[in-house]
Amino acid sequence: MNIQKVTERMEEKNISVPMMSKEMGINPSTWYRKIKNNGDGFTVLELQIIKRVCELSEQEALDFLL
Repeated sequence: MNIQKVTERMEEKNISVPMMSKEMGINPSTWYRKIKNNGDGFTVLELQIIKRVCELSEQEALDFLL
């Protein structure tokens, strides 16, 4: 997962970590823990939520999330 690209997109879209965490149904501390591990541990459903909330195209999702 390209953490930098995901966080940059979140900033562009004015999506805060608490907002994203709420959408994902996780605690913000869980978000930070998963990010610290370079995105390891995100479930497929969580990645789909990131794609939807960040409004990523299919190609961007492949570039950012894989």
